Amino acid sequence: MTSAADAGCPLCQSAAEPRYRIEIPEIGERQVAACRACGFWFVTPRPSAAELERFYSREYFDSEPGGRGFTDYLPKSHARVGEGWLAGRRLRREKERGRVLDVGCGAGDFLAGVRETSGWEAFGTDVSPAAIELARREPGLTLFHGELAAAAFPTDYFDAIFLRNVLEHVSDPAGLMREVWRVLRAPSLRSGQAGGRVWLLIPNGHTELAPFAAAHRRGQAAENVQAHLNFFTPVCFRDWLARLGFRVENIYMLGVKRGLFELGCLPASWRTSRRTRSASEAKPPREAAAWKHTLAYAYLRRALKASFKLPLWLPVGQELHAVARRPAG
Repeated sequence: MTSAADAGCPLCQSAAEPRYRIEIPEIGERQVAACRACGFWFVTPRPSAAELERFYSREYFDSEPGGRGFTDYLPKSHARVGEGWLAGRRLRREKERGRVLDVGCGAGDFLAGVRETSGWEAFGTDVSPAAIELARREPGLTLFHGELAAAAFPTDYFDAIFLRNVLEHVSDPAGLMREVWRVLRAPSLRSGQAGGRVWLLIPNGHTELAPFAAAHRRGQAAENVQAHLNFFTPVCFRDWLARLGFRVENIYMLGVKRGLFELGCLPASWRTSRRTRSASEAKPPREAAAWKHTLAYAYLRRALKASFKLPLWLPVGQELHAVARRPAG
């Protein structure tokens, strides 16, 4: 096995120190290393592209209790559609027509919501053939199976790009974000048009690493059931986006309850996470009530989540959100 120290940091190529052992279902044992320079944590050695494609099969999106993925990903599509509706309305207020890209579009429900309320051209990419198969059920989407770079979109093509729970899964996050920069619209001095925006959502590495540290103290390898390869702490993430050239307009955390579970501050018996850890913990998925498939519910859900928005100096939220723009120059 290649040592973490030999691998080097995927973000800054500095020396890295191995810290924890983890076990990824279907892939095997790996190490989690910490970069001594930028504070980034990552899995090494990286799984191959074939291993990752096999991992993100249909089972990942529609898992049986005790499986490696989600038991309720599809039944909870209403939440992602609602988030898409709100994102689309925000885009429509800024510009009547445009192009939007969802990298790692999954089943396409978020992107479908964006297209419905924005009226923009909607594009999606995903490395999982199972995800693209699900997304093709949504009308009006232009979809590509594979890495973003392989799609070969024109330069300065998109007005808005979403990466929701994607960067933690990719082997080369820096390469992905360089491609995002290339296809994101550059600002125009002649027309006065601002550069395109990118919306990012990733797990907070500070809380995600806590169970790994607890298993390490017990002399065990922690289970990494979703094959997350990258762990950004809030400050590391903000600084990395700035080094790439993006102007970070907003960055914050949500998901206090889930974050406190990961940190071990709340009893495990209170957990209602979507992640399937064992058959005994899993609850059977249920279809959402009809009133949850409404715009009013989407606004209510966002207001409730936003009421617990956390700054970077209080890194206990499970979700890390950022909005960044491509500046001039």
